[in-house]
Amino acid sequence: MDNSSSPRNSARTMLALGDVYKGFISTESALEETRSRVKSLELSSRAHTWKYTRRRIAKTLHACISGTVCSSPACMSCVRAYQERVYESLSQQFLTYESLYHVTLVHERYWVPVGNLVDWHPHTIRNTIRQHFRRCDLPHVRAVGSIEVEYRPDQAKWVPHSHIVVSGASRPELNRLRKYYHGDTVSGSHRMVIQEVGQTDEDRARLFTYLFKSRTFVRDVLQCDSQDRRYRSRAYRPPASIHNEHLLFLFRHSFENLLLTIGIGARGCLFKNGSRVSPKRTSPPPIQLPELHQKPWSTYTPEYSEYEASRADKGDVSTIMKRFDDYLAD
Repeated sequence: MDNSSSPRNSARTMLALGDVYKGFISTESALEETRSRVKSLELSSRAHTWKYTRRRIAKTLHACISGTVCSSPACMSCVRAYQERVYESLSQQFLTYESLYHVTLVHERYWVPVGNLVDWHPHTIRNTIRQHFRRCDLPHVRAVGSIEVEYRPDQAKWVPHSHIVVSGASRPELNRLRKYYHGDTVSGSHRMVIQEVGQTDEDRARLFTYLFKSRTFVRDVLQCDSQDRRYRSRAYRPPASIHNEHLLFLFRHSFENLLLTIGIGARGCLFKNGSRVSPKRTSPPPIQLPELHQKPWSTYTPEYSEYEASRADKGDVSTIMKRFDDYLAD
């Protein structure tokens, strides 16, 4: 029996993200990471490639540390605030769904060479994923995800991939997507991974924040000698040129540009009530215009004197200007 739509306990209280998920990044750690990014941009600003752009980004991030919010995915402090907002909204969006799945899709056909990431736009992947869900007869699901890029040192390319949380579908239904994401990539990672999300609040909080982490670290794909399998090494910060290119990409796009939604609306995952219209951008009340009483149109053309008299009674502009000229003449 599929319990994907069975109701959860809607009466439970909403706890703060830091209380539910102990591994959530702290405010001090987010500020320290932003300072590290600013330092990396400033130290490499002497190079000619994107020199003035890096200086502008560093200045913006530094101002955000001082209190001017930049709302950029390149700023870890703004990423942390965005994660808190998404956690509250997604907790309400998926409140009535017991079964959630974390689907990871690697888009090998959209690999980007080093140096071209700034000119690449994620809308191509967003449209592709929606087409694949529709072709696999999955238009009824509700899904929210993000589009990320990761540098693969073994290929010297940027690998776009997506992390999506899906509700309203079973694992056999989601396996239909393997028609487009089967096998492994040239780096050894799977093109598609499906993981069932735990039922605890901490499991969901960890997943909702993982969707929008905006990390700039990389990990090598290594092959174990004893077994024919590959594993990922420990994360580390890439060289300055790679790291700054990633920051330029994040700074160029907003959170909404990196957002993917299916069955919720363009920005529905950010609204607690699940509405497709933002409560902050409601339509203003219609303007009540005075009712105009006009005679029906006719081909009859009155005489000149009658026409002037009819316009003078209505305060015609030409009559008012004539009176004003007479006043100046006196």
